[in-house]
Amino acid sequence: MRAALVATACAACGSTSGAGPLAADGGADAYDGGRIPLGDGGSQDPPGGIPDPLFGSAGVRVLDDLGFTPYAVAIQRDGRIVLAGKNIDPTDTGSIGIVVRLTASGTPDVDFGTAGKVQMPSVSFRSLALQADGKIVVGGGDGGGKLVLSRFDSRGAPDTSFGVSGTVQKSGSTSVRFYGELFVDISGRIYGLGTADSRDAYGEIHRFDASGAAAPFASASILQASMHPNGMRVLADGRVTAIGTFLVDNGTFTRERLRVSRWLASGSRDTSFNATGELDLVFPPKDEAQGADLYAYPDGRLVLAGIARDSNESLLSVARLADNGSYDLLYGTGGFVLVRPPPRSISTFSARIALDAKDRAWVAAPRSGARDVDSSLVRISTTGAHETNFGVNGFADIDLGSDERPYGLALAADGSAVVAGGSKNTQGYDTHGFVARYLP
Repeated sequence: MRAALVATACAACGSTSGAGPLAADGGADAYDGGRIPLGDGGSQDPPGGIPDPLFGSAGVRVLDDLGFTPYAVAIQRDGRIVLAGKNIDPTDTGSIGIVVRLTASGTPDVDFGTAGKVQMPSVSFRSLALQADGKIVVGGGDGGGKLVLSRFDSRGAPDTSFGVSGTVQKSGSTSVRFYGELFVDISGRIYGLGTADSRDAYGEIHRFDASGAAAPFASASILQASMHPNGMRVLADGRVTAIGTFLVDNGTFTRERLRVSRWLASGSRDTSFNATGELDLVFPPKDEAQGADLYAYPDGRLVLAGIARDSNESLLSVARLADNGSYDLLYGTGGFVLVRPPPRSISTFSARIALDAKDRAWVAAPRSGARDVDSSLVRISTTGAHETNFGVNGFADIDLGSDERPYGLALAADGSAVVAGGSKNTQGYDTHGFVARYLP
């Protein structure tokens, strides 16, 4: 199968794809979604969205030789890429959790696991975080109702000081099936966002200490998220923010709302955020919205990525909020920007977001058309404008000939962006995994 990154641009275009720095992973050895320094940031930036010709094949690496689809990505300070996911299983007969580390050029890192790969049977990994000491935490589920956390050392061996032989299993509610996002705070505590694939399933946030033992909040053993959550960040003061989709049912029809919830470090609602600790949004003129991911500044301000939709189309939405939940009116139009990907729509709520040191938001999301779905990367300026000189007409696409969906996004120390995802067949099962890198 020929791999193609649909993001080529003219040679004259020049070269170019958390809470606080490193907050998406809490590790000083990693950049996986925090704000990334970009050098001197000269007065004229390159347009971005250009595939890295030194990575894989023309900027993309199909992972058929490793036999897995990555659902999460993080980048170490030395440029090595860590991926977590599951085996390719088109018939969905059995999952194997897989962690892979690649060199900066995209080849398997032979110093990690067996030929760059670690496997765990009967598990699907969906999330990933790097610790300051180089250890790797992955989260997922066993498919039978148990949520799973595993920790490996920097060479891929199970960390036997964590849980039982390096793994912790926990039962969630009936609606929680796996850890969709992880966060490690500065003290080494691990936060797991329990969620499921079903959009009407509510979520939970669990906390563990550095040994894998449960670390309940002062006012609650777990945090209940009254929505289908997709993203989570934890501030240095311990406040937890989650984003997702809430279904409003008036008895006649159901409408989707983007929901943001915030809790204090104690586990009680943060009433300084929209007075209730909870905020539901739509983005006019669209009458529905889905919440996908968020970035949190150290001062509590937020940048949200989601989908604004109606019966005709779905658009990418990016919004910036003050610490109290109000719109930042200096961003976009009235606090948000809608990105229409002609002639296609954004597909589902699986967008991922990362911010660079210039406050530009990089967002990866699937966009659909008449033929198939492509993984698409866009960049939003610090003032909330879609950068249309990015990639081709503002979009850097990955098209492998079927339905490509981005599951993970990370920014490296040099400002490059890495997108990880999978190709789906007509039955909805992943058939190929991929990872792509774009120059800054």
